[in-house]
Amino acid sequence: MAAGRRARKAHGVVTNAGRRGLLAAPLLTLTLCSEAQAGGAKAPAPWDDLGSNLAADFGGNNLYWHAAAVTSSVALAESGADYEARTWVQRQARGRGFADVCVVSGYVLPAVVAPGLYAAGLGAGDRKAAYAGAAAVQSLTVTLVTVGILKWGLGRPYPNNGRDPYAPDALDHPEDARLGSLRPFGEHWMMAWPSGHTAATMSVAAALHGFAPEYGWLGWVGYPLALGIGAGMIVGDHHWTSDVVAGAMMGHAIGYSTGRAFRRAFDGSKPSALASAYPVIRAVQPVVLATGGWGVGVWGSL
Repeated sequence: MAAGRRARKAHGVVTNAGRRGLLAAPLLTLTLCSEAQAGGAKAPAPWDDLGSNLAADFGGNNLYWHAAAVTSSVALAESGADYEARTWVQRQARGRGFADVCVVSGYVLPAVVAPGLYAAGLGAGDRKAAYAGAAAVQSLTVTLVTVGILKWGLGRPYPNNGRDPYAPDALDHPEDARLGSLRPFGEHWMMAWPSGHTAATMSVAAALHGFAPEYGWLGWVGYPLALGIGAGMIVGDHHWTSDVVAGAMMGHAIGYSTGRAFRRAFDGSKPSALASAYPVIRAVQPVVLATGGWGVGVWGSL
């Protein structure tokens, strides 16, 4: 029991640090872009066309994705499928280590890949990488703000709902999965719906895939990775199944739409002074890949 409490305390430290990292990462890109502009280079910025991109993120065909996120969650919660899925997984699951890795990865990967790719593109004078990174940063930021508002506004409790996860009756509370358990605008703003880990990772994967669909492997790597992190949230009992499904749908809608918008801007733009900078990214690529930054080193060969 003492070991379990220590593990939960450690998880809380990692969780808080990860949240700060996710919130700080977009701010880093503001500084980088400002410095590039001050140096005379015309660089893409993560806030480019933000207004029109927001309209596209939450309008048009994306309305279907957001509507599906809501309706699927209502169906899973009220039908009892959320509760049944949780109890089955927790009684069968043997992947606690996998779940812990997913918790950390869901914080680290989006916070590293999006601003890292943008910074690498600026530093190397690689316009395509800079545009792709800007798209990833914008989609990640919009996704995090959207998820934060929904978490606080709906106030859906996590599966344990503040109870001891090791208590004998930990899985005997089906009422926690239903909509009657919502506590809108409560004192705790980081609640369960939708899954921020899944949404953030999916938004970055979708933005890169949307920006560069000609590199199909970006989708084959990014989407399974995001879904794997979502699965880890379920296995670790951090989220209801519907939280993960909704996060994946919202992250895809925002990310892909933003990626396509930045690609149109890239295709219609003219080479700037940024394009003449030295290709640092080729030297950085092996180091980044060796440290696990799969999204940054990609662009060295483009």
